[in-house]
Amino acid sequence: MTYHSLPTYPLPKNLPIHPPDMLHLRKIGLGSPALNAMTDFKSDRAITISTHESIETAHRKMKEKGIRLLIAVDLHGHVHGLLSVADIQGEKPIRYIQQFGGTRKDITVEDIMISERDLEVLAIEDVRHMKVGDIVETFKKLERMHAMVVETRGEVEERRVCGIFSLNQIARQLGAKIEIFEIGHTFAQIAQATH
Repeated sequence: MTYHSLPTYPLPKNLPIHPPDMLHLRKIGLGSPALNAMTDFKSDRAITISTHESIETAHRKMKEKGIRLLIAVDLHGHVHGLLSVADIQGEKPIRYIQQFGGTRKDITVEDIMISERDLEVLAIEDVRHMKVGDIVETFKKLERMHAMVVETRGEVEERRVCGIFSLNQIARQLGAKIEIFEIGHTFAQIAQATH
């Protein structure tokens, strides 16, 4: 069977997260409906953090909740980015201190998160007709580990984040390791980031 990547769209500004209407990891296959692998915020509360919180607070929250990703929001609950444990534990904090000074305690979520300008989202209308294999292909195309899903409702086309896909979660559900990055490309990115 051939799988195809889904279309992506720029993350709209001031996008709220769908309130809950619980995720139980079930076994899936690449041919399973994509919705079986999505964390649905209508039934599972999105775990968020303010963009102004420290990365130490964010890391504590991740440990408490047993998760590896937080959705960064402003005071109105609008999405401004994503923060992963890799962002906190990787080179981003070191590069931030080298560039701006200060200490690790001074670094906020906003300083090292993946910003909304660098994120693309999937439309729930597309996801409903896709298979898990299509989501994996989309991750390969984007070279990302997470993809938010947006729902558009009503005549005024109100949009909000209604779910998220995690490549690690999909791999656990499939019972397999999924490699999406080409080694040469990854080394090139590392070399570029360190210069």
